[in-house]
Amino acid sequence: MSTNRFGPASRTGRRRRRLSGLVLAAAPLAAISCSAGGGDATDDAEPTSPGAATAEHDAGTREVSEFDVQVGDCLLGPEEASTPGTVAVVPCDEPHQQEIFAIYQLDGTEFPGDNEVQETARDGCRDEFQAFTGTEEESSKYVLNFLYPTEVTWAGGDREVVCMILDPDGPVSGSLRDVGE
Repeated sequence: MSTNRFGPASRTGRRRRRLSGLVLAAAPLAAISCSAGGGDATDDAEPTSPGAATAEHDAGTREVSEFDVQVGDCLLGPEEASTPGTVAVVPCDEPHQQEIFAIYQLDGTEFPGDNEVQETARDGCRDEFQAFTGTEEESSKYVLNFLYPTEVTWAGGDREVVCMILDPDGPVSGSLRDVGE
């Protein structure tokens, strides 16, 4: 299964970015897992405005455009967003699937290829992972996940990488900052 996401907020047609190729076995996370060759998807539905609460969620949960996530956002699983093109964001002290711990831009004008983009994105997120958790990604019990531009989104100006952390055992409550494991 592939999950695609993200691109510049100003673009219409909503061509999404690709999720990293890290496979997660935990059942609650199956919807966020993907294969490295995940395809692109076009999503024509307009997302709700950032910060808009939905009837299906608690008052602390809000649906945010996929293009408006920020460092520190904690996300429920993708099935929790009721509007295409949005993610369900909750306060980090509530159970959540992933936490966004870094967002950064890749360099370059020409698309370097899927493999190089994915490798560069992974390397950058690994560095940020260690700074965020206090441990190297390879020895952590937590899993690094990231989103990166595709050739299509790159052509539209997208260079953004979104780094996320999750627990393969299921939802967590609280931030994983400085978790040290």
